[in-house]
Amino acid sequence: MVRHNAAVAESLAQVENEVVLRIDTLRKFCTELQSAEVHDDGVFLRLFRRVQELLELSDQQISDSLRVSRPTVNRWMNGRNLPHPLMRIPIAKWAVEQVIRRLKVLEKCAGR
Repeated sequence: MVRHNAAVAESLAQVENEVVLRIDTLRKFCTELQSAEVHDDGVFLRLFRRVQELLELSDQQISDSLRVSRPTVNRWMNGRNLPHPLMRIPIAKWAVEQVIRRLKVLEKCAGR
């Protein structure tokens, strides 16, 4: 029983550390995202891919949220066709909102 409790405590500590690291990563990314020059194709593409990766979103989830087709999101992710530079501003705002929303959930879980 003592061994089991120690293993559970160790697992919980590991999860807590992972949550704290995730919070730090998302905070840094949010700052970067807010100041990014999204009109630049390379910057937009890198940040958009990073949003998907960090938030673990599927193309379908992104397309539903942005109200565009899944193939459109797929083309953006592959760099074949990017949104018009003027459309990137609201997309970047959406991304910031998504990151902040995820941060709030993680901070609540971490008791911060």
